[in-house]
Amino acid sequence: MANDKTKMRASDYRDRRRARPQGAGTSPPGRGRGQGDQRANARRNYERYIELARAAVSAGDPIEGENLYQHAEHYFRAMRELEGVQSDRGDRTS
Repeated sequence: MANDKTKMRASDYRDRRRARPQGAGTSPPGRGRGQGDQRANARRNYERYIELARAAVSAGDPIEGENLYQHAEHYFRAMRELEGVQSDRGDRTS
């Protein structure tokens, strides 16, 4: 019976997740992240996943390498999309 007390039920886990204060770790109301922050994060993540993918392939794990390259591709596309938003804004002001 002591084992039953140590097991965590799924409902206990959900309750713990809900116990976090609302808005913890978010930007203040009305102040979202700027495009520059998002672009920098996308570039940083892209470079990180490329490096991890190369390391995985050179270590002999092509499956993990492909997985990591796909993650890098996601951030590459995010960078391109954010750059397009920036250039669209620049075209309008010209």
